[in-house]
Amino acid sequence: MRCERCGTRIRGATWFCPACGSPVRDLNVADSVSGGRWRPALRRAMPLLLSVALLTLVGGAGWGVWHWGTSRNWALRQAAATVTASPAATPAEPTETPGDTAYPADLPTRPGAPVWQVLPLAAPPRIDGNLDDWQSPLIDATPLAVTAVVFGAEAWQGAADLSATAWGAYDDRALYLAVAVRDDRFIAPARGAQLYLGDSLELQLDTDLSGDWDRRVFDADDWHIGLSPGALTVGGAGPEAWVWRPQPRRGALELPLAAEARPSGYALELALPWSLLGLTPAPGLALGLTVSVSDNDAPRPLQESMISSSAIRRWDDPTTMGILVLRP
Repeated sequence: MRCERCGTRIRGATWFCPACGSPVRDLNVADSVSGGRWRPALRRAMPLLLSVALLTLVGGAGWGVWHWGTSRNWALRQAAATVTASPAATPAEPTETPGDTAYPADLPTRPGAPVWQVLPLAAPPRIDGNLDDWQSPLIDATPLAVTAVVFGAEAWQGAADLSATAWGAYDDRALYLAVAVRDDRFIAPARGAQLYLGDSLELQLDTDLSGDWDRRVFDADDWHIGLSPGALTVGGAGPEAWVWRPQPRRGALELPLAAEARPSGYALELALPWSLLGLTPAPGLALGLTVSVSDNDAPRPLQESMISSSAIRRWDDPTTMGILVLRP
């Protein structure tokens, strides 16, 4: 840079000409250090400056990557903690019976209520009250014990007085149930809505188990069905089914149903059509199901005791039902 007044070359950063003292306008620091003693110094310092600049660039990028990774890891840890803490996101432990497939992991279990898994059928059983055709291959299915005393414990005299075992199977048309009842004295004097005042069975079903898992009152998808074996004599009244719930279906129910006397009690078979329950069967389908048996040893209509497949069974609470799962 040169002085506009006297033309003297100006070296270094200054606001006045060293020769004539005139003010220097438009000072350019790059011009002022382009020669003289500044040029060698700048040349010597250049490698250091470039190294510092490079380290700054790399360090800044590295910090950015570290910061992004740390932030992402923190976010993932927070998300994982949130999922772990959420009951809805924590699957329940599946319940298995040896030889059975696992209970669906998206549904929890109920303490005191069994999980019962039934097999599909190639051909339906004969609904005749005789359980011989349940021996093979249906005997491969795990039976359901009906032994928990849920009413009238003071009148129950033990397994010989009243106990039962149930078997189940299904196809694309119906759910099939067979119940062998041990009863030392058979009395069934009541019919219709009062049939429970005698030796009889009751089924409770929840056809929307996951939808109203915690709902403690019966609604339109919950069933309570009574089953009477009838007189078990030739010419006597035959078996019958009665619906107490859902309320719009209350009354007599026509089902494939049969009963037969046995030396130590009686047997009852039935088919529950899927169309009646509003369900489409498929492996893994789970629904609420409890099988209960009432006993009467008196000469008049009376419910003296009841045993059930669910130890927590209540007549008015669908959350106390057991669970039925359709196996592949």
